[in-house]
Amino acid sequence: MLPSRYQSLRLFGLGRSVLVVDEIHAYDDYVRELIAALLEFQASQGGSAILLSATLPAAIRAEFVRAFARGTGAAGDDDPAPCYPRATLWSRGTIRADHVCGRADRARTVPVRFLPDCDSAVEVAATASEAGAAILYLRNTVRDAHEAHRELSARGLDPMLFHSQFTLFDRLKIERSILELFGPRATVEQRRGRILVATQVAEQSLDIDFDVVISDLAPIDLIIQRAGRLWRHTRPERTGVPELLVVSPAPIEEPDGDWYARLFRRGAYVYRHHGRLWLTARKLKQAGVIRSPKGLRELVEAVYGDAAEIPAGLEARSWTEAGREGAAAGFGRQNVLKLGNGYDRAGGLWDTEERTPTRLVDEEQMTLRLARIEADVVVPWAPVEDADVHRAWRLSESI
Repeated sequence: MLPSRYQSLRLFGLGRSVLVVDEIHAYDDYVRELIAALLEFQASQGGSAILLSATLPAAIRAEFVRAFARGTGAAGDDDPAPCYPRATLWSRGTIRADHVCGRADRARTVPVRFLPDCDSAVEVAATASEAGAAILYLRNTVRDAHEAHRELSARGLDPMLFHSQFTLFDRLKIERSILELFGPRATVEQRRGRILVATQVAEQSLDIDFDVVISDLAPIDLIIQRAGRLWRHTRPERTGVPELLVVSPAPIEEPDGDWYARLFRRGAYVYRHHGRLWLTARKLKQAGVIRSPKGLRELVEAVYGDAAEIPAGLEARSWTEAGREGAAAGFGRQNVLKLGNGYDRAGGLWDTEERTPTRLVDEEQMTLRLARIEADVVVPWAPVEDADVHRAWRLSESI
């Protein structure tokens, strides 16, 4: 969607295939504009697209429907049917929404219990580990994950640590270990008392399952994703009911501007729209449970819907973040190619991807390549296999 080399060839190749975008809710405002443009171009070529999400707000779904419709030259009104979960089908001149029943054994109600601080979370994790449970403790930043890992280790436990800043080689190795210990084939003995401290890298895509899940407060769609790691697989040895534990400040009626940052100093810079965090905490406190799948739409719209009202004490932070999100979306609309303009030298910044990036970052990132010294020779951190030194250096990279 960007004016960069081989763009037209890439687009032509895609047009002959079905475009599938999974976890469509997980993209930021900038990338969402790129996806909307991609849907428009894909439709203009006569192509098809499938978008998948369990927690997509209605407004974003409508945005994507309109984008695809523009590519066909038609209007793209979103179907207002309230059924959920559902499959929405849009084709030229036709829109329908069918309720998807799903498997009865997948429907469940998960109670939500709040913990007042991180010390309480560490205490719960340690106690559950000593009782033989498999625990996932999800932190919102890498430094917070390291801190929790140190505290649990100081108690004589042996927690695992997983985040995005490992080298690719180590990250893949840790993923394999995690799937072995917490995946569908893991045995009772393998899982017994094991703790995984992780960041957002563990909240989706990996088919892993835990007896206890503790999470820092995050936006409601991410909390729902994290709850999906709780009792995910059928295990006859488990008794009782699953319970999601959320570390959160109390959702008081009149929070001040530091309501979230007071408890999560670092996490306040990851999830900056503190109004949505307050709405998430309040709705979870009111509901007391996450009902899946029939209750998910109500939870998501309570946070992202037009009727959601943010308390006055959090308006300044929330408006600042809303402005940042709007600016990111504006950059996206500015950078993408416009279908109606055709290919024109003045139609975009035809340059390197540094000028028209595939994603926006708040600050410049540096890629590091880790190395070891063997026999006075600098070699990649990852082992060299089949004499492929280039691949070993790529696997040794970390951001």
